[in-house]
Parts: sequence; structure tokens; C-alpha cells
Amino acid sequence: MNKVELMLLGIVMDELSGITEKISALLEGEGNFTIEFEEAEPATDMGDEVPDTLDFKHFETLSAPVRARVPEEKQEKRIDSDEMSDPPISSDIAADIAGYVKQVESRLNGQPLNCIVLGKYTGQLAVAISDTFGGAGGRVLCIGDCLDSDNRPLLDWSKVVGGRFKQTVFPVAGDIDETFQDTEKPIDMVLFSTCGSYTESATLISRWSGLVHSGGMVCGTQFDKEHYRASHDAVIDVFGENRVEKSEITTCWNVKIGSKDKKP
Repeated sequence: MNKVELMLLGIVMDELSGITEKISALLEGEGNFTIEFEEAEPATDMGDEVPDTLDFKHFETLSAPVRARVPEEKQEKRIDSDEMSDPPISSDIAADIAGYVKQVESRLNGQPLNCIVLGKYTGQLAVAISDTFGGAGGRVLCIGDCLDSDNRPLLDWSKVVGGRFKQTVFPVAGDIDETFQDTEKPIDMVLFSTCGSYTESATLISRWSGLVHSGGMVCGTQFDKEHYRASHDAVIDVFGENRVEKSEITTCWNVKIGSKDKKP
């Protein structure tokens, strides 16, 4: 016990002792008397004897544990636009596209191919397709960066295409956002060399892919989550991830359209 407690205990004991004596006297018949309690002096002059803080035992009412609400896992936010303003192009991409042409030729038993290239770098990609044609041949229609405002072939595009112009490669007037209907021959391959917003990409892919007949292929050059996330997600959402075949070397992708496949 500290000094304050000992002092208070002493005062109480003295009072009890006096009361005990008076009660004994009363019991022995020594007369009437009153019991008086002396007021204890407050311990205000103890100075350093009183600690600055006192420790108290706190009894807290136990209640049912509060369960924190764990928020549902947030879905990854959709990226609205691609990081890059132009689609990718390289010799490796051209090589992948050439490989796709061979696959389509094999699926169609060597028939002449009717192909469409949409967007940018249509000249370079059309050359890659045209130069891969087998004995049956084929044609490549370019829609995008091949004509000027007067629908005349652009000089740079013409230089790239060279002697293939109007032989196997043909520029087509119009915008890629317009639906193209070729009544002469079904479409065997559509190549998207495009990028932009998710909505534009998904709409474009859905519209043009619907023109590809059974045995054909839909393909593109922008299957890249880092730089072309919007286009990447659009491809996945239109076709389903299981149907998309990704190149092991480049950002190219393809989806084969078969008799049992559902068109987007």
C-alpha cells in the first residue's frame, strides 16, 4: 500500500476504535452519549506523494464481434481507348499474316481467296497477303489509308503495292465504318489493322466478321494488352477468349470461322 492509503487506513482505524469504546461503555450502562465522526482532512498537501496518473481497471461489456464487410472483388476496369494511336506493323507481323493466308487456303482446298484489309498499313499487309497466294490466286481489297479525298490512290500506297495494283490488290472507296457487301464472291479473310476505342473496335469487328463465310478467317494485328488494351478486350468480348488464337511472336491474332462456329 502507498503512503496515502496507509494514512487513510489509519484515520478509519482510529474512528473505529473510538466507536468501539463508546459502544462497550453503552453496553455496560455508563449512560447516554453521541457518536461523532471527525472529518478527515483532504490529502491536498501530499505534494509528490500523489502520482500524476492513476491506474483504473476497466470492465468492458463484451458484445458480439462486428464483422467488417469485405467488399466484393472489383472487376478490372475496362480501358476505353488504346494507348497507341496507330496499329503495329513489322516484318514479323507480315510473316504471321502470310501464315494465316496459307491456313485459309488449306481450309478452302486451294480456292482463290477474296480478302479484305481494313485500317492502316493496308498496302504493306496487302502485299504480304498477295505474295502468299498459291496457284489459285486471289485478290485483296484495301479499305482505309489507300485513297485520297478524290478517291485516287495515294502515292505512298501505290509505291508499296507496285505492280500488284489492279492485278491482285485493289483500293476500295468508302470508310471502314461502312458495311461492305461484295456480291461477286464471299469473303474468305478480313484483316483488322486498326486501333482506337473499345466501342469502335467491338462494333467494327462484329460488323465485318459477319461477312466471312464458313472456312474463312478473321484476324488482326493489335492483340496486345499493354498498348492496345481496348482492342484486345474487344476481340475477346466479340469472339470469346477460347476462340482467339494468339501469335507466339507478334501481336497478331486470328479466329477461324467454321460451319459449327457462331458468327459474332
